[in-house]
Formats: sequence, C-alpha cells, structure tokens
Amino acid sequence: MHRRLETNWSVSLFGTAVGAGVLFLPINAGLGGLWPLLIVTVLIGPMTYFSHRALSRFVCASPEPRADITVVARTNFGEGAGRLITVLYFLAVYPIVLIYAVGITNTVDSLLVN
Repeated sequence: MHRRLETNWSVSLFGTAVGAGVLFLPINAGLGGLWPLLIVTVLIGPMTYFSHRALSRFVCASPEPRADITVVARTNFGEGAGRLITVLYFLAVYPIVLIYAVGITNTVDSLLVN
C-alpha cells in the first residue's frame, strides 16, 4: 500500500512539472532553439524528479493513509513549524498556479487568433 501511494504521489507531482513543460515548450523552443532546450532538460529533469520524489516520500511517511502535506508537517514538526511549512508550501505553489493561468490564457488566445 505504501509503495503504491508513493508511486501515485510521484507520478502526480511529476505530471504537473511535465504539464508545465508542455505548456511552455513551444515558446522556449522557438526562442532559444533545440540544443539549449535539450541541455536544460537534461539538467533540470533529475532535479525535478528527485525533489518531487522526496516530497512524495515525506507525505507517504505518515502513518495516516489520507494525510496531506499539512497534516504530515504538523505531525512531524509540531504545530508551529507545521503551520510555517504549510505557509511556505503555499507560497511556493501559488505563483506557479498564477503562471499557469496566464500561460494557458496566452496559449489558447494565440491558438485561436493564429
């Protein structure tokens, strides 16, 4: 059960990273060319994979099967540090959501106009 949850979290988190890459791939490939894009992919790929795997292992380490990152942080680090980790996690994710919103809007607009 634990291994399945870890795999599920890893695939979900990695899927969000790949989704961002697919959204912005045509823009980056057009601006810099193929070789810089491939070099950056080779460098960033392992960093993205290992950081997402570490986050999934952190969440899956909880004895509660349905615990999320806030519950696990509060359980492992106490109430105060758990709240701080939750706020920092939100501050890390929220700008990405805003970038996705703008990027999807611009991509759809470009697709419909052109």
